Amino acid sequence: MSQPVEFTKDGKVVIPLYLWNQIKELAEYLYLEELIRYRGNRPGVVSPDKLIEEEGLTRDDLEG
Repeated sequence: MSQPVEFTKDGKVVIPLYLWNQIKELAEYLYLEELIRYRGNRPGVVSPDKLIEEEGLTRDDLEG
């Protein structure tokens, strides 16, 4: 089921939900990859929950 991205007359873009969810998942992956790279030289003593908290985020932010 492939739905194309649509452009409206007022310049807005309509993205199908399945594609939007894939974009969000990719963005989350890239964000976490950047955090890992940035913190790569630090000792691995921080839990994922603590890392999320230090960045001012919640699990809901990452999931939604």
